[in-house]
Amino acid sequence: SHSVSRFIVPYRNSVAEAQVCNQVHVTVEMLVKREEETRLVVREQEDGEPLRREDTGDEASKSSGQAAREEEDELEQQLAGTLGRVEEKDPMKKRVSRQRLIEFMRDEQARCWHCCQLPFVVFYFIFFVSAVILHEDVENIAVVERQFRNAIEGTTYEGVNEPYPVSGHKDISDVDSTGEAFSFLIDALLPNFLPEEIESSLTESSRVQRYNLLLGGIQLQQIRRLPTLCNVAHPNLGPKDMDTDVNPILAGVMCYPWDVYDTGCFASGAGLEGFCPQSKSSGSEAEQSSSSGSEVDPSESKDKTRRMTAESATAATAAWNATTVQERTQARALYPESEGSKVRGSSFQAVTGAGFSGGVYSVLINPHEGAAAAQEKMERLQSLEWLDQSTAWLGVKFFVFNPDLAVYLHVIINFWFPPNGDVYYGLSLTAFAAEPYQYMTRLALDILFLFTWFCLLVQVIIDLVRHIILAKFKAYLMNPFSIADWFAMIGGLVILICWVVYVFLLAGVKEKVLDVHQSSLEAGLGDVKQVEYNKKALDFHNHVSGFAGFVSLYRLFVCNYMLILIIRFFKAFQAQPRLAIVTNTVMVSLTDICHFMIILITFFVTYAVSGMFLFGHRVFEFSEMKFAIHQCFLIMLGSIDYDSLSREYPVQAGLWIWSFVVFVSFIMLNMALAIVMDVHSKVTGDAANAPM
Repeated sequence: SHSVSRFIVPYRNSVAEAQVCNQVHVTVEMLVKREEETRLVVREQEDGEPLRREDTGDEASKSSGQAAREEEDELEQQLAGTLGRVEEKDPMKKRVSRQRLIEFMRDEQARCWHCCQLPFVVFYFIFFVSAVILHEDVENIAVVERQFRNAIEGTTYEGVNEPYPVSGHKDISDVDSTGEAFSFLIDALLPNFLPEEIESSLTESSRVQRYNLLLGGIQLQQIRRLPTLCNVAHPNLGPKDMDTDVNPILAGVMCYPWDVYDTGCFASGAGLEGFCPQSKSSGSEAEQSSSSGSEVDPSESKDKTRRMTAESATAATAAWNATTVQERTQARALYPESEGSKVRGSSFQAVTGAGFSGGVYSVLINPHEGAAAAQEKMERLQSLEWLDQSTAWLGVKFFVFNPDLAVYLHVIINFWFPPNGDVYYGLSLTAFAAEPYQYMTRLALDILFLFTWFCLLVQVIIDLVRHIILAKFKAYLMNPFSIADWFAMIGGLVILICWVVYVFLLAGVKEKVLDVHQSSLEAGLGDVKQVEYNKKALDFHNHVSGFAGFVSLYRLFVCNYMLILIIRFFKAFQAQPRLAIVTNTVMVSLTDICHFMIILITFFVTYAVSGMFLFGHRVFEFSEMKFAIHQCFLIMLGSIDYDSLSREYPVQAGLWIWSFVVFVSFIMLNMALAIVMDVHSKVTGDAANAPM
């Protein structure tokens, strides 16, 4: 039994395949059977009973015993080889060194520590997600955002333009000129968000979409490109006259460089609201002129516009010469959709006021004046050509408050006017809770999350100190899970800081809301009060636009922080063999996947460039490299718009699609799955007999 037990004990602690276990079982049974026969012989000899076998002589008995011993040794070696263990004959070699035993105990301690971390990781995730979701109030925010998005995109208008007798039921996506932009504002936007009649209560006059209050009115803003003589803007553009070295086609023609913005007044200048940048407005005089509804002759305004355009040519030339050749080349790049690289220009900087050096031209529409006065102001702006060839971006901003759902909503309707002559629109809606600590449950969750983050900080520091003491700091730095812990700790700290900033900025927004609301109640008491209200309303919209940009960045950071928490889950799962199957599969197959990705990226870039030459001039998805790579990825997953791709050059398009599907979708994608599944089967086999 001793010879059997010394193999059975290691067998219980080993990790073997199913067929190896069967072989071990058969071998052990043979050893047990032989030992039983040996004990039977010994008992018979002790009792003095004759053995139940023929006496074949000394030589035969000696040879039989030797054969039995050889067979037993062979079975023992077979069992040892099956278990993957080689028994040392020297007893001294069976001893385990002290250092190795210490390392084994440390590894077991670390495994137990990681296993105990799983509940902590789960609680950290639960507290963080609960706090974020309650603060965001996603359910109520989504309801308000969907309502206003549907109202803006779903409202139609006739769209009748005097120069072009074309009309029809159009929506915001049909805006393709400055005239259409005015038609949308007058016929679709203002009736939706301004009352037809002025109510006795100014608060009720600001009610939009039945249950929302419009605060600060509706602000129109635009940024303008600076007109420049084309021969100055593009001095190397031919054909050129051999004598003058100037392109005669561009003589006297004005161009509008995309990245050079106007900073001066245009048209009637300081006489009207919105024709000078906010920084150069003449203050009360301009606002009084606007509020009094003074009329200007449109023909006189057009003449002034032409004179100011000619006078600004010299300043525009100097500004254009200050740009680099690379900037001029990039400024002329055209993309057919609003997601293109140069369509949006510097509109985001103009909205937030961060790093924008051009002028922002603003017009305010007051809700307490009613829809009729607002429509009259819009028609006057249209007759004076407030939007023209120089307009690069038009933004319509307003801010509403839903008291029943406790939600603020900031809306920006963007119209971009790229140099290809088209008009593209985009909606930016940012809703957020009006009172983040309206219920004490949210404060309690914040405290719990702060406590778990502090525990994470202590845990990371202890882990770092332990590795430094054991002289394993380099291994600690090379461990991706250790880096994930540091990112989780630092990311949690950043989110806590951002949330504190969020609360303080929201308090500033609420102060602005109260200020502009109080000023709106006094706006009808005189021109001075009206001018004061206009200034406060413009400042209010600029402040809220900056806060909305901060909220968007904060949400993106929270979204990315979730990915870091997933990695921490993988670390906690690694301590349990059954849970660590996915983690070990990824870690073991990482080298093969990296080599495979080199080949796959080569295929993707090659087909993306080929698709840009074949489809890029008419299909937006292949007009830029980043879009082309993304579209190739979608085609690999089976999303193919064959009609759009094969509309021109159908034979070549068919060859491109067929070859891409065969080489990438069928071969490369299945090779990646084969790499992962091969490693997964091995890892699953290793974990099959692992202790739970």
